[in-house]
Amino acid sequence: MSTGNLSGPATAAPYCRTTLWQIVVGSAAGVYFAALLTAAAFHLINDACSKRNKEVEDMNRRKLFGKDHRSSLQTRIHLECMALVKGANNAGKVLLALYSMCVVVSFIVYVFMTYSFSSANPGLSKSLQSCHSSSRFNAIHVDFAINVFYSLVFVCRLIASDSKLNFFLSMETIADHLTLIPSFIMYFMDKYMIVFQFARLGGLKFLVNALIYCQILKAEREIRLMKLLLQIIIIWLASAGFFQLIESVGDFWNEDGGLLSSSFLDFHNCFYTMLITMSTVGYGDYSPRTVLGKFFIIIFVILALGLFTSIVPEISAIMMESKKYRRNKIHLMHGRRHVVLAGNFDVPTVETFFNDFYSNGRDENKMEFLAMIGEEEPSPEMQALLKTRELYVTYLHGNVMSLRDLKRAELKLATATIILADGLTNDPEDEDVKNIMRVIAIKDYCPNIRIIVQLHLYKSKTYLRNIPDWSAVHGDQALCINEMKYGVLAQSCLAPGVSTLLGNLLTLRSFKPMKDKENRWENVYLEGATFEFYKVKFAPIFHGLTFQQATRICYDLLEIMLLAVQVTNDGSRQTVINPGSQLIIDTNTMEAFVIAKDKKQAKGVSHLRLSSEDEAQSTATEAYFSLQRRSNQRLHENNNNNRVNSKPFHQHQLALEEQEGYLHDQTEDWMESQNDEVSESPVQQIRNPKQMSQIQTDFSSDFEHSFPTEQLEVKSVDSNPTDPIVDQPVRANRDRCRKVNRELIIAGYDEVESLCIRESSQRLQPELPGDQELDSSGYFHWVSNRSAGTVVLNNHKVHQFRNHIVVCVVEKRSDVLLNITSFIMPLRASTIPKRELKDIVFVGNIDLIFNEWSVIQNFPGIYALNGSTLNRANLKAVNIEYVDCCVILSPKANSLQANAQADRETVLCTLNIKTMRHPETGRRLGDTIHIVTELNSVGSIEYLDQDDEMEVEEPFMTQAFATGRTVYLSLLGSIATTGTAGCQWRDLAARCLDQLESVCIGISRLQVTQPDAKNHRYVIAMPPAEMELVPTDKVYCLMPANFCEIRQLMSD
Repeated sequence: MSTGNLSGPATAAPYCRTTLWQIVVGSAAGVYFAALLTAAAFHLINDACSKRNKEVEDMNRRKLFGKDHRSSLQTRIHLECMALVKGANNAGKVLLALYSMCVVVSFIVYVFMTYSFSSANPGLSKSLQSCHSSSRFNAIHVDFAINVFYSLVFVCRLIASDSKLNFFLSMETIADHLTLIPSFIMYFMDKYMIVFQFARLGGLKFLVNALIYCQILKAEREIRLMKLLLQIIIIWLASAGFFQLIESVGDFWNEDGGLLSSSFLDFHNCFYTMLITMSTVGYGDYSPRTVLGKFFIIIFVILALGLFTSIVPEISAIMMESKKYRRNKIHLMHGRRHVVLAGNFDVPTVETFFNDFYSNGRDENKMEFLAMIGEEEPSPEMQALLKTRELYVTYLHGNVMSLRDLKRAELKLATATIILADGLTNDPEDEDVKNIMRVIAIKDYCPNIRIIVQLHLYKSKTYLRNIPDWSAVHGDQALCINEMKYGVLAQSCLAPGVSTLLGNLLTLRSFKPMKDKENRWENVYLEGATFEFYKVKFAPIFHGLTFQQATRICYDLLEIMLLAVQVTNDGSRQTVINPGSQLIIDTNTMEAFVIAKDKKQAKGVSHLRLSSEDEAQSTATEAYFSLQRRSNQRLHENNNNNRVNSKPFHQHQLALEEQEGYLHDQTEDWMESQNDEVSESPVQQIRNPKQMSQIQTDFSSDFEHSFPTEQLEVKSVDSNPTDPIVDQPVRANRDRCRKVNRELIIAGYDEVESLCIRESSQRLQPELPGDQELDSSGYFHWVSNRSAGTVVLNNHKVHQFRNHIVVCVVEKRSDVLLNITSFIMPLRASTIPKRELKDIVFVGNIDLIFNEWSVIQNFPGIYALNGSTLNRANLKAVNIEYVDCCVILSPKANSLQANAQADRETVLCTLNIKTMRHPETGRRLGDTIHIVTELNSVGSIEYLDQDDEMEVEEPFMTQAFATGRTVYLSLLGSIATTGTAGCQWRDLAARCLDQLESVCIGISRLQVTQPDAKNHRYVIAMPPAEMELVPTDKVYCLMPANFCEIRQLMSD
């Protein structure tokens, strides 16, 4: 256009040449369409090649996934960009937050510039075709800096995209081309004008993802509401910017270049015009003058009528989500493996699974993808949870019974399949049958796939053996929920805190130390919670050593604890737990189970080597003594370092109180297996197979753990203060500790009648008094058949029970099957002397006990009282003030109930018992008796301790869990307890290993100083080696199979 007739003041900014805006717009369009055509061409070529070489590609993928593959540099860059764009890590969350902020700032700058440009030429036409220099408007530099940031995000999105064609067809890419290229051209030409900066508003939709990743938006209702609001705002503001642009440009194809038809409208007037047009009111006070403006209003009214005056957007979004999950399939690339998750799962189950499967302790480069096959559309809460793991998790709406859905999940390329069970089902048997059918379908499609399945009833595991391809060789495992839950509850009665110990060891934890000095015990507890179980290979140096020697080397040199070995022979696997000196390590066929802080520390077992001067040692014995000298030298150096700061403490004379327990989750299959032959080939290197225990097949729970359990509580009396143990030289310290510990052990053994049980093919029965009867298998105490009415207690009188176990059954429905057999069996094990059996009193709906009476009638010491668990009269009738332990069983929860409501009666029962007063001391029962509460929901744990003022982020950090007073994880373990004092943890662990062949894994320590506060104990897994023990500590350890023989040798 001509500028001759557009003269103005010298200070006025000159109008742009006619061709400037054409160059800007033409460059943006040209670059975009060139990139789009290039991406389309490559896409067509790849499709043509992939159809021809599909069979070759499938074969290559199988080879690729059949061996270890290390990601290339390109793969790592691709995954890092995906993590950044999707906000899967902290850097990605920061990037999304910055991007959303820049969108807002960029739009503010755009609106500011429209007003600034128009006011710069008050005497001229307010056309946005005027050019301005960056020297006059500093906001231009801010806009340029934001566009540089947009360019970096564009590159990351381009690298992270799986389909380049879809990438260039996306609205974000179109907006980038309309804003980035014109902005850079105008900035370097120093002729800035308003073009398409309003298109950047489309980036506001990433604000929703940023809020989700930052855990600000969690519920789907909030997410949907935010999306709809942003959608309206984006369309509203962007349309106002476009209307302002076309009205200020005018009909540019006319001879006057559009100057006569153009009219400048302030942004707020355009905003107002779009509002009344969107509402289809149209007051007529502002109307378009240009042809493009009139055409735009016609189109906008039609779209606004369909988008904003009906519920079509909501229905459309729901339909799109449905299609997404039905058509979705997992995309594998670059050798990354994945796991398939199926079955019946809800939001709390999946959230717990994600927290452990994608824990911060795992290596991000080795994260496995997860394909979730759900039979229903994900709920709004589930969708919000999936957003937090969008980089690694793909949800597929389908059924594992469908061959098509299994192909969508790429099951044949998966490392394993996990089938979860509905923990809140009212029909556990039907739920087990459904999961077994899922196993059959998966095994039929892929016989060699590894399957881990959850079941409710232990008898359901027998059905799995009828599946031809179900085998421990493939790593198939069946986990029985009831067995694990009741087994842990029963063991918690005998060894308080064992549920906490196992929960922390079997789950990946991480924590930040507390700065508050008053929370020192929390720091010790949380540090112990970071230890986990790991399976690693043995280094060649362990070949030929006994398990006892290998355990001592691992603890002294690597500060990790060796618990068990897995023996592999001819495809079969057997796990031997703490065989002591009975087992000779064969590094070719055995792997180690250890407790360590992380995988790096655990791999020290695989990388341990002799020093350069000891490499000439040829035999295992010589190698062991060489390593022993190294560990002794290290111990001597540590003692010298500690001697400077160590304070003398009294030598303690030890008096013992003993308490036995036994966890034995027995199944009918396990009982029947006693008549079958057990191959001894996997354990040929065990010195005495008759005395071998703790053998189970591949941790599959086909044979449950079985350990003798002893608890020795140590008290201190007057002692000689002039003989501190830690200040003695190493050899004198060992001799003295060996002498003291010998007296300790002999004194304890005089009180124990039987501590051994055999679970191998040839078992040794313990010696029993003449009046004690066992069942036909010899594993449980037994009495003759009796009627149910003989065990019913009168709730109108106080029964004189002492040191008994009270089980509060909160369930009120009479048709529910509790399966309490798994709870009673460990408490009636034959390893517990008859005089030490604790009476078990059930309080609640007596019909629930009668439903299972045919199974439990032969167990001695079982009683029941009919009545409400919230009635204190019923609790006092069973003498709850003098119990050894009180267990509260939660009712079967309804899956439709809220998390807090599922445990409402359980929490009320717990608080009711805790606030009762002891008749003699007047103290609350919560401070004097041990209470273990089963919870359906993890979120209910915060209501158990009203006086807990700790601000925690995870349930395991709460005081109720740290002190072993709640069970919310399905765990299975067999832990024994013993105790000592007057030395460091390092000394105790070494002495127990050398003299008792027992592996110590943790301690239970008083949280408060009152000696009668029994339940105020917290659990420390793998304490620091230099931690000093106190007389009130109780120690968790694994006893060896030949414990009776060791006792005899020590007493001789």
